[in-house]
Order: sequence, then structure tokens, then C-alpha cells
Amino acid sequence: MQARPSTRTPAFAFAQFYRDCASYPEIPKFRRLGAQWTKKLYDDLEELLKKEQELDRTIESAWRRDGGFPATFLDCPRSLAEGKQPLLEEWSKYEKLLRTYSKDLCLFNQLFQLPDHAPYFSKRLNLYSYLFHNGGFGPTDETGAAAAYQDPNSRDFVAAVGNDSSDILTNFVAYHVDWIEEHVLQRLRPLLRFGRPPQQVAQQTGVRWTTIVKTIDAFTCLFVPFMLTCTMFALARTRPPMVRIGVVGALGLVFSLSAKLISGKMSRGETFAFTAAFFAVASVFVSTTGDNISKAL
Repeated sequence: MQARPSTRTPAFAFAQFYRDCASYPEIPKFRRLGAQWTKKLYDDLEELLKKEQELDRTIESAWRRDGGFPATFLDCPRSLAEGKQPLLEEWSKYEKLLRTYSKDLCLFNQLFQLPDHAPYFSKRLNLYSYLFHNGGFGPTDETGAAAAYQDPNSRDFVAAVGNDSSDILTNFVAYHVDWIEEHVLQRLRPLLRFGRPPQQVAQQTGVRWTTIVKTIDAFTCLFVPFMLTCTMFALARTRPPMVRIGVVGALGLVFSLSAKLISGKMSRGETFAFTAAFFAVASVFVSTTGDNISKAL
């Protein structure tokens, strides 16, 4: 009988992908296996509790013969078990199970703190089309797993290394970077080639993650002084005090929302502090400026 040929892509075909992952560790996508780890922890806990019950019975029977008092593991100091070899051996097995369960529980905690795979890097992963030959995932030889690995919103997947910036604005730009590349950057590159030959400019495609982050950082440096300057101009051009207070409230709301939009993982306390500082400066400006500024303008 003739053997069926393997449908798996040869392992050496993934060498370039592995090299790219060494330079960009955010690209690879791994299974969290959260359900399997949850079951393992419960199985280990069941084994641990059964072992503790066995140890309690051994302790109780040992001290009943000696006329002593300790009846459970929690009641009995370990020093009292040192001279009883069968009891000490069972005691050591229980402590080993307890230590293993605790280590796995800490590992479980670390596992679920790993970052989710960012949509931007999911798109980069999907560019390696040869990884998903015949609907499978080549590096792990998983049959029918291509859809799960290619879906940016697939559950139970993590990235070993997360991206530094996870603010809403950066993620929004990264998610729509293909549209920006097609409709904006391809038209700007020939105009901003800075002495490079046209052929080199035409071959350049794609936007690096670091470029997106640096662009958002530069935008933030421009937006903050622009926002504060517009606030002062609006207050200076407004005459009635009640209207000024309304302007401060509206611009303060814009400032608070923009701070959350741009600043990333900013806590509620930090958002409150930034907004309070903005209102403090604006209230001082309102109280110290009079109608003479409006007349001068």
C-alpha cells in the first residue's frame, strides 16, 4: 500500500518567519490554553485535598496509639513527625503537592496577564500566507486552525511581547493603517522623497509600528499647547462671566476626553487630576482677566 504524501509545509519553509519574529517579537501569536490550565489547577487541587485527608488520618492514627493530642495536619507541628518515618514520608509528599499547586497557580496568574495580540500585528502575521497552507497552521501542524490564527478578535490567544503604546488613538490609526497607506502615504511619498530616487520611493510600502507611535507622540506635543492656547483665546474673547464658565466646562470636557484618548492606560485618578489641573488654570485665568482684554481684542 502506497503511503499518502504529507500535506504539511516543510519545516524549513518557516525559517524566514522565525527570523522576522526574532526582530519583531510582537508578531507571533500563541494559544493561552486557559481552559486546559483551569482544569489542571482543579485536578491538582482535588489531588491535594485528598492527600491532606489521607495525611490527617495517618496523623490521627499515629497519635491515638501514642495517646497524644494532634489530630490534623494543621494541629501537628512538623517537628513531631520527624521521628516517624512513614508519617514523614507522607508529609513530604503532601508538601510537594502543595508547593506544585502554588507554583502553577502563580503561573496561571502570569499567563492571564500576558497581553492580547494587537490587531496591527495580526495583520502583519496574516501577510505570511504560507503559514496557513490548506487551512491549517504550519508551525504547529494544527488542522483547520488558520481561521483562528488569522482572526484578530479570536479568543484564548496571547502575544509573548506586547506593544508599548496601547492608547485608543494609536490602536485606531494602526487598525486603519492600510487605508492610510493607500489613500494618503502613497500620494505623499513622491512629494516628500528628500533627494531619494523615484524608484526607491515607489518600492517603499507599509508603515512600521514605531513610525505610528512616533507620529502620535508628535501629534500629542502639538495638540496640548494648541488646546490650551485655544482655551485662552476663547476665554479672552468671551465677555459675560457666566458664558466664560460655560466655555471652561465645554473645553474641560474636550480636554478630559482627549487626555483619555491619547494618553493610553491612564487611570481614573490620573484623568481626574489632569482635568482638575485644567479647570484650576482656567478658573485663575477667568478670575484675573477682565473686560479690558476683550476690549483690547
